[in-house]
Amino acid sequence: MKKTLIVSVITAAMFNTVNAAEIYSNDKGFSYEVEGDLQVQLRKDFEDGANLGVEFDDLELENIFNYHINERSNMFAVLSFDSADAANGESDAGTELSDAYIGLTYDNFTLSIGKQDYAIDDFGVEESYEMNSDSSGFDAQEDDGDDVILVQYEHQYFTLVASTDLESEGTDSESGKSYDLLAITSINNLELMVGYQSQAESIDAEMTDTYGISLFYDADFATFGGDYSKVENGSAIYNLASTFKATDSVEVRLGYVGVEPEEDDSYGEWYTNVTYKFLSRKN
Repeated sequence: MKKTLIVSVITAAMFNTVNAAEIYSNDKGFSYEVEGDLQVQLRKDFEDGANLGVEFDDLELENIFNYHINERSNMFAVLSFDSADAANGESDAGTELSDAYIGLTYDNFTLSIGKQDYAIDDFGVEESYEMNSDSSGFDAQEDDGDDVILVQYEHQYFTLVASTDLESEGTDSESGKSYDLLAITSINNLELMVGYQSQAESIDAEMTDTYGISLFYDADFATFGGDYSKVENGSAIYNLASTFKATDSVEVRLGYVGVEPEEDDSYGEWYTNVTYKFLSRKN
């Protein structure tokens, strides 16, 4: 099978900031926080005739409400909006509701219900800021929904996350269904992740299975990771990634993603990101 190498994007400059601020809290256990994610890129496609342009990758504002019930339990709600499509000039695009869910934590269990990511959303080791290729087989499928029920259990030695997206037939949010499972365990500096998804794109569609395995190792001076995922009757996707600190303020990320479609030619995409962290000003 023929293989081609793609260098999809040169990021000439990028401004990225994520900040959270507590807006309000009281002595009855209620608090309100706002988190912002702003990512602006100066980009040029790696092809003849391409021009430099500004692209907004994230313009997200997240509202987080918490109510502390007691030492063992907590209620929360998340409401977030993203204006990236509108800023990029996409037709008929406006501010988009990206997340809207409520939840409850009790000891090591967390339950959340609403519009949110699936359990397998955090799968993989890919470290790029932007790629044309799907980062995993799960990324090639749907990885969020409007009618999601998610349960997470955290143990000393492992974490289990399971979710389902309801069909909700006959409602405004009617869609296909999905069942997702992500298991994570760590041994010293080695992390193992296993993911599985069974999904139907629409109510009458057949279920499609996707599975994946990921390894991540922190060697103190650098991190190394690799993952492999496969969509039933679809593409197999694998990643190799590494990060290291060039200085106290500069982090370098290197990676490669390989895509092997079921029928078409396979191809690969590599990336290099350099991130500079500004030093905090001392008061």
